[in-house]
Amino acid sequence: MNAPAHATPTDEALLAAFCQGEEHAFALLYERYREGVNAYAWRLLRHREEAEEVGVDIFLIATDVEGAMLDFGTPRQQLLRRLTIEEAARHLV
Repeated sequence: MNAPAHATPTDEALLAAFCQGEEHAFALLYERYREGVNAYAWRLLRHREEAEEVGVDIFLIATDVEGAMLDFGTPRQQLLRRLTIEEAARHLV
């Protein structure tokens, strides 16, 4: 049985679409994880604007490394958490 046309695309499908130049796929991934990433960054930094900046930065970083990380089977949330910690640490210096 085929999935309904309105089914939510998987992260993998969105990443594949993004890698083929479909920028809307990046926007969907960003919206899917933005709130959680920003909340985590805020817990680390205790500053809303910097947390939001970290959130944007790590999505840009993640698009550069995501393909390699997929090959190693790193879960997306684990990758985003690690990148958030690294980027937040840069803001603390």
